[in-house]
Amino acid sequence: MKNLYVSLGISIGVPAGILCGIATLIGDAVNAGSIPVDIGITAWPAFIAWALYYAIGGKPSGMGKVMAANTEGALVSMLIVALLTPFAGMGAAMSLTIAVIIGGFIMCAVANWNVLSFVPGAFCGCASAFGFGVGLDVHILIQLLLSMYIGAVLGWLSELWGVAQMSKSWKEAQKADAA
Repeated sequence: MKNLYVSLGISIGVPAGILCGIATLIGDAVNAGSIPVDIGITAWPAFIAWALYYAIGGKPSGMGKVMAANTEGALVSMLIVALLTPFAGMGAAMSLTIAVIIGGFIMCAVANWNVLSFVPGAFCGCASAFGFGVGLDVHILIQLLLSMYIGAVLGWLSELWGVAQMSKSWKEAQKADAA
């Protein structure tokens, strides 16, 4: 393959389809009672982390930053939920406003620490936690983070596979040109 985007299309599309199939099979097995514990592998948070992997520029260091930022954001979402109670006397809108201001500040301020410097990853982790319904439930937090970590790892693996396809095609083209 001479086109990186076609190579990545294959190296991303195939694992993405497999991930969706596995997540669906696990969900079906949990619903049928075949699996007693829902391990919560869900495709959409994985896809968010996967996209963030490419947004940060890839590479193993990018994967680590995505995982750290997603974790930070998900934990901040729990802090935001916990802060609603102390500010409840101010009304729902005001308590949410204050809690989100504090959470947003934290996600930006800790970006001075290199491992947490990918602020978009933190905000995506926080938003994903709200969308996933984490609230203050650590079990649901673990399910979300497992899905996001799988996505970051799949990002890295799809990059390796896509680059390998390109490299092999490039070497084959060089041999053909030399002949």
